[in-house]
Amino acid sequence: VDPMTTMTSAIASGIGNAVRGGLQYQALFAIGLVLFVLTLAVNWIAEKVLDRQKRKFAR
Repeated sequence: VDPMTTMTSAIASGIGNAVRGGLQYQALFAIGLVLFVLTLAVNWIAEKVLDRQKRKFAR
């Protein structure tokens, strides 16, 4: 994988060659898991910020 490849493109370009259960497949799955956790964290933080702003301006 090229150092400047995005996580999504690494998964998309590598999944066709990966043998199910192989090391490459597991690495791609791990990349997907990291991407999911990062997305979940960003959404959770954004939700908290929005809630705080709503409470601040609801007065």
